[in-house]
Amino acid sequence: MASSNTELDVANRALQKLGVKEVTSLVDIKDKRVKAILNCLDSTRDRLLRENPWNFASKRVSISSDASVPVWEFKYNYRLPADFLYLTEILGDPNYLMEGEFIASDNTSPLKIRYVSRMTDTTRFDSSMTEAWASLMAYEMCMRLEGDMALRDRLEREYELSIVRAKKFDGQEDHSQESPEDELIQLRS
Repeated sequence: MASSNTELDVANRALQKLGVKEVTSLVDIKDKRVKAILNCLDSTRDRLLRENPWNFASKRVSISSDASVPVWEFKYNYRLPADFLYLTEILGDPNYLMEGEFIASDNTSPLKIRYVSRMTDTTRFDSSMTEAWASLMAYEMCMRLEGDMALRDRLEREYELSIVRAKKFDGQEDHSQESPEDELIQLRS
């Protein structure tokens, strides 16, 4: 389920976890809280997006081969989308190699891929992922703002638990096949 949280909301949730006064905007870079937030906002978001093939950040596209060609081994280069974070699938599971901003492959154009995108619209984030993001930000900012190792350790555990929960909820939204046990029960009926 999507949330209505902005980056400021997520940042303030992280500050709450630290026991630090919230900020009213992310503009005042002289404020050490704002500096700490801006220092980790994008990197923690991207790290979380890369940790799981989140449904809300997944995309499917067909990409045409690029004018450049690999020097050896493969016949075609396919430029990755600008918002690409990591590849989850290539239709038909061809032989390929990720190289910089390209996928090198012998498959003819177009190459159909599924990937996790660099989602920046926080209102499209799942609410449980947003909570995990706030926990990770709090962990990352802890030493800079509070200097408390015990608090940092607690925040690390909180983050680990929140990411497990977020992945669980995200995974439940995927279509899954019935388990063999369910099929056996159906056969007995």
